[in-house]
Amino acid sequence: MNYFGTILSALILVWIGISPIQQVQRSAPTVRDVFAAANISDLRQYPDDFLNTPVTPSPGKKYFQASYHINPSAEAFYVISRDLKIVGELNGWELLTLPDESIVYHRNQVHFAPTHALEIAVFDPESRQDRVIYPPTPTEPVRQAFIDRVAAVYRERGEAWFREHNHHMDPQMFDSRLIGDPALDLRNQTITFTVQYGDPDNASDPLPFMERVRVTCSPISPPVRLHCHESRS
Repeated sequence: MNYFGTILSALILVWIGISPIQQVQRSAPTVRDVFAAANISDLRQYPDDFLNTPVTPSPGKKYFQASYHINPSAEAFYVISRDLKIVGELNGWELLTLPDESIVYHRNQVHFAPTHALEIAVFDPESRQDRVIYPPTPTEPVRQAFIDRVAAVYRERGEAWFREHNHHMDPQMFDSRLIGDPALDLRNQTITFTVQYGDPDNASDPLPFMERVRVTCSPISPPVRLHCHESRS
């Protein structure tokens, strides 16, 4: 904006009863302001566009989120209350926000690991409780059958192969990934999604097979009772 445009904007603000100083004072706080209030002084790991993000809760919401990329394959986000207090710092990205404002999110995976096993968690900002809901525990029959198949392949490879490839040699940590977006069904109190077992394109763990399973998690209220069940797709 040029000099005359700046003067004109200031005159308009004064004309409608808001001084330029008041306008600055009324501007939304940023993530940088929230961090300052929480005495977080070392900001070197955070990008400027994240720190300068305005924090403006939606009407009727108690909490809001501010996210940033750690690297091309990993994210993190903060959960912040309406009074600008940090209530959670989570490594991953949001998949769904439930009616009670609990957050279902995809946890980050170690980028250079030989396999990448899907983990989905739920965070309750009221209790600040964070727990993994997928994969389900104890291990269910569909997953156990796949683990047994992976274990058979691993035995055929022999221990020398695993040492050479710096592989964990744990069949329970097989590749798995989310296919598409989870669906939230408020009427039936469920979350459903599809997971692919195995990754035929992963040269670090070349399994000769893969499988898709359907996952149903319920009930969504209260989230502390949320449990997931796997079935063949």
